[in-house]
Amino acid sequence: MGCQRRTQMAFCAESTRSGRGDEASMKLARVDFENVMELEGSIEFPEGKTVIVYGENKAGKSNIIHALRYAFLSKVVGSRRASGYDELKLVTGREMAPAEGVGKITVDFEHDGRQFEIRREIDRNRDDNRILRKEADGFR
Repeated sequence: MGCQRRTQMAFCAESTRSGRGDEASMKLARVDFENVMELEGSIEFPEGKTVIVYGENKAGKSNIIHALRYAFLSKVVGSRRASGYDELKLVTGREMAPAEGVGKITVDFEHDGRQFEIRREIDRNRDDNRILRKEADGFR
């Protein structure tokens, strides 16, 4: 198992076997974060391996999920982790953006055998934080 340490979190990939014929599933290949909350850098999702993200409380593990949700859905939604969980306290698009400058999220993934890339910029001073580019078949 190989691990990469980034700040207080580690990303590990371990070999797995899938006998389910997942041709129609979505597979993440890579996510790049630039100036989004405390996230900076890349996470690779190697083919045929399970990626485990672990770290101390408040290290930013959940923010990876928030950023991915925002990249795909243009909003951050919560889950019902526990009774009394307040979804209003979840990070919003504005909170994801840096105080100054622009935050960027790039997601490379495969779906139905085709490759896609989504790039999203997040600017605290704009309300139209939209997908900048969504391309299929080849990361350009």
